[in-house]
Amino acid sequence: MHAESASKGVVGFLASAFGNWERKRKRLRQDGRRFRDLADHEVARMARDVGLSSFDLCEMVRLGPDASESLTRRMAALHIDIDKVSQTNAGLLRDMQRLCATCGNKGRCDMHLVVDSENPVWRRYCPNERFITELQSENVGGI
Repeated sequence: MHAESASKGVVGFLASAFGNWERKRKRLRQDGRRFRDLADHEVARMARDVGLSSFDLCEMVRLGPDASESLTRRMAALHIDIDKVSQTNAGLLRDMQRLCATCGNKGRCDMHLVVDSENPVWRRYCPNERFITELQSENVGGI
């Protein structure tokens, strides 16, 4: 009976996770449609406000709000305070987020973060390696 109960728990968890994923995807599609409906001058103004080109802003919207989550996780694993970086060098952080969001090694990075976040293998493929190393040398810690 215990195995049956555990199985129902796993199925319930998976159903809930899928439902959450589906709701998130639906919200992202709706937000994307709203963004695409904006006039070019509105997109240009928004891009200017956040320090991106219109093209880069459109790409970031297409990729979604979690596209640079690997960077946040990598910085936390390395004890780099992302809030401090945001306050002291917002432009650098924005560039790093853009690089992470468009990186083709996201699956590999996420796997290394889960399996062994201490392993420096990520330095071989991460487009932000140089910036992260500089932040570490500046000792932008606090976590």
